[in-house]
Amino acid sequence: MAKTLKFSDALAEYNAVMRDIAARKFAPIYLLSGDEGYFIDAICDALASSILNEAERSFNQVTVYGPDSDTGKIVMLCRQMPMMGSYQVVIVREAQQLNKIENLIHYTSNPQNSTILIICYKNKE
Repeated sequence: MAKTLKFSDALAEYNAVMRDIAARKFAPIYLLSGDEGYFIDAICDALASSILNEAERSFNQVTVYGPDSDTGKIVMLCRQMPMMGSYQVVIVREAQQLNKIENLIHYTSNPQNSTILIICYKNKE
């Protein structure tokens, strides 16, 4: 059963994550999920614009969409080394439509230090 959060709790979590982003304290994996798409999109956009500078984004940031991708491709992208930068950023939008999302365990159990994986999973448990 999913845990039900009050709006005030969700707002507090959102603010804590945004403070970490502003302080450049990045986690290797972000699973952004819930019914409130605003928070998911706002955190994802903040991460996408903060982790890499504009020049690095063209080489080291990739966005894939759940219906058009598969877990094997995502894991392959996450295992790549960054080119001329500190991080490789992989953003998975519409992850709720990704087939066999549980197969990402092959990556999440041992993530790369140089990769930040952002999974946007909306409106599903």
